[in-house]
Amino acid sequence: MGAGMPHRTRPSGSAVHAIALAALVAAAAPACHPKPDPSDVVWATACADLDAFVLSGWARTPDDVWFVGGNAVAEEALLLHYDGARWLRITGVSDQVLWWVTGVGDGEVWAVGEEGTALHYKGGLWSKTCTLATGCTESLFVCANDATVGCTTDEECPFVILPTLYGAWGSAPDAVWAVGGSNNPAGPKDVFRFWNGEQWIPGAVDVPSGQTIFKVWGNAADDVWAVGGGGAIFHFTGSTWHATPSSTDADLFSVWGAAADDVWAIGGISSGTLLHYDGAAWSVVQEGFSTGGMISVWCSPGTSPIVTGYYGYAARLRGGVPELLPTGVDQALHATFGDGTGSWAVGGNLSNPAAGPGGVILRFGLETAPCAIEEYEQPLVPAVDCGTNSCPGGGGTIGPGLACNSGNDCECADGLECWYFVIADAQPLNHFVCTEGCANDAQCQAVYGAGACCRVPGPQEVHSFCHSPGFTPIEGDPCM
Repeated sequence: MGAGMPHRTRPSGSAVHAIALAALVAAAAPACHPKPDPSDVVWATACADLDAFVLSGWARTPDDVWFVGGNAVAEEALLLHYDGARWLRITGVSDQVLWWVTGVGDGEVWAVGEEGTALHYKGGLWSKTCTLATGCTESLFVCANDATVGCTTDEECPFVILPTLYGAWGSAPDAVWAVGGSNNPAGPKDVFRFWNGEQWIPGAVDVPSGQTIFKVWGNAADDVWAVGGGGAIFHFTGSTWHATPSSTDADLFSVWGAAADDVWAIGGISSGTLLHYDGAAWSVVQEGFSTGGMISVWCSPGTSPIVTGYYGYAARLRGGVPELLPTGVDQALHATFGDGTGSWAVGGNLSNPAAGPGGVILRFGLETAPCAIEEYEQPLVPAVDCGTNSCPGGGGTIGPGLACNSGNDCECADGLECWYFVIADAQPLNHFVCTEGCANDAQCQAVYGAGACCRVPGPQEVHSFCHSPGFTPIEGDPCM
C-alpha cells in the first residue's frame, strides 16, 4: 500500500489519507472513438514544484480551468484558476484538502474533499455547504456505518469519523452527486450524497459494498456510475444505487463513459486494471499494465482515451491497449481531463511525501501562460446553516407522519424526530417525515393508523422507525 501521506490531527479525529488512497481521482468526459492522433503533440509542464498536491481539474473552456488539491501539513486547500493568461489562487475559503472539482450549469462549480467538504462556486464566489447534519449520536457505530445518519464534530462525541468526498458529478445545478468514504476501518463506507439545489441528502444503496467510493460519472441524471475499493461498481437509475458485478477485486479509482453502452473504469494499486461496460455487463480489458497503479482516464470526441497513474505514467489507449506518452515527470499524475482543444494532467509526490508536495500541472496540446501564480483572499461567505434546529419555524410544529423539511430534527412535535427515507418512483430522491423509534408494527399502527409499520432506514439495520401509510416503500422494505 505504500507509506502514508503527511497528516494532521483534527478535532473530529479524521486524518489525511494513506498513500493507497492517494490514487483516487477520475475524470468524466464526452464520447470518444479512437483515431490517429498527431504524433508531434507532446506534454509540456505548465506549473511545477507547487506547494500543494494537485488532485483534480475541470475545464469549461481552455480559458476557464479550475484546479484543486491541497497541503495537509499547512492545513490549506488549493483552489487555482487559469483564464488563459493568468493563474489566480483563491485563499480563505477552506483548510481541507480538496479531491475533486466539476462544473454544472452556467458558471457553477463544485469542489469536494476531506471531512465532508463541499464548496460551491456561483456568482463569482466560493461558499461552503453542509453535506452532513451537525451533532452526533452516542454510538460511533451509528455515525460510521449508517449512511442515513450525518455526523460532524461534537465536543461530546469526539470520536466521530467524517467521510472524505473523493468524487463529484452533476447533470444540472439541482442534480449533483458526491461520493466518498474513509480509509479508517471504523469509518463510513458507501457514502453517496445528492445536491437537490437546496441541500445535500443521502442516497440509497441496495447492497452496500463496505468500501470507499472514489469516483462518479453519469451519462444522464438517471444513468450514473460510481466505482470504489475492491472492484465495487454501483449504477444509479433514478431512485437507488444498485451494486453491479465488476469481474475484478482491484480497487477502482476512476470511471468515465462515452454513452450508456460505452463506459470505462480504471484502477489497480501496483499495476493497471482497465474495465469496459458495453450496456450489458462489465468485462476486464487489460490487467497488469504499467509499473504502478492507475488513477484516471479521459478522452474527447474523435481521439483516443488517455490514462494516467503513478511515477509520471501516461498512455493513449488504442483499442484498449496502452501506448506510452512520456511526460518527463516522476510525480503521480492523479487526474487527466480535457478543455475542448487539448488535455491536462495534474499530480504531485503522492508516492514520496518526504520530497514535499511537488504539485505539477501538465498540458497536452497547447502551451500555457507562464505559471506566475497570484493570490486573492476571497471575502468569507457564511456556510449554509446545518444546525440541529435550522428549519423555518424551529421545532415542535409538525405531528406524527407529516413531512418535515430536513434531517435535522426540526418542525416536529415533542417526542418525534425527522427521519429520512427514499421514495422509489419520485423526484426529489428523498422524503423526510416526523416519526419515532419503534419496536414492532403494532406500536406504529396504534399511532399512525392501519398500514403503518416498523421499518429500518437505509441499508444498515441500526435504527427502526414508524413508516407511515401512504408513502411508497423502497424495494426490500419490510413494509412491502
